[in-house]
Amino acid sequence: MYWIFLEYEKWKKEVNAFDLMDLVHHVNSSGKTNQRYYSDLRINYLMIDEVQDLTPKTLQLLLKITNERVFFAGDTAQTIAKGVGARFSDLSTLLSTFGTKVIQLTTNYRSHGQILALANSVVGLIETLFPFSIDKLEKEESLSTGMKPLILMPLPEHELRNIFMGKSNV
Repeated sequence: MYWIFLEYEKWKKEVNAFDLMDLVHHVNSSGKTNQRYYSDLRINYLMIDEVQDLTPKTLQLLLKITNERVFFAGDTAQTIAKGVGARFSDLSTLLSTFGTKVIQLTTNYRSHGQILALANSVVGLIETLFPFSIDKLEKEESLSTGMKPLILMPLPEHELRNIFMGKSNV
């Protein structure tokens, strides 16, 4: 696997390209010797969603260039970025060095209780089968109950249409 990384680095050099982590590394390493980077890149308030898809180095950079307050939101069970195994337990140490604390929000205002029960059961399976892949957090709750979700298996188009039109007993 390492040879793929080396080929990627070689290719970037040949075409004079860089990726996001090159930028983060450049600013972080240059900022140590040249404070101009950090003084020119100041942000007063910053809100980042989907923080689980950012590397710790990227988070460190964002924390360094923010003057006042930083708000990160995310869910480690929803990580989509390859190579980023974000866990809030790991990020807590980094965030605490900048005076930022981790708070879990457990009330979900977008989904009703039945959908959350289904989602929580899937997350529970991930926690059981892959215990080190996500944080084990309190389960989300909703203020409303809602209808039990339907799980549709592949069906012919006319049967799906009947289900969505309320003309099916499924």
